[in-house]
Amino acid sequence: MFEYKLTEEILKRSQSNVWDMAKLEWKLNVIYEAEEPETCLCGHFPIGKYTIMFDRWNFLFTLMT
Repeated sequence: MFEYKLTEEILKRSQSNVWDMAKLEWKLNVIYEAEEPETCLCGHFPIGKYTIMFDRWNFLFTLMT
């Protein structure tokens, strides 16, 4: 198990299973204010701003704080 939940969740969604490579796959897409509370990949609730990241290798989007 990983020490950090966010790292674990990003690795699950990445093509690479090595953090130093997986984090290079992800790019910031957009940040905006939340209209309703949402939960981050890391489990943090509530989040006030949405951060949408895009994995350019497998074309996935994900929501983070």
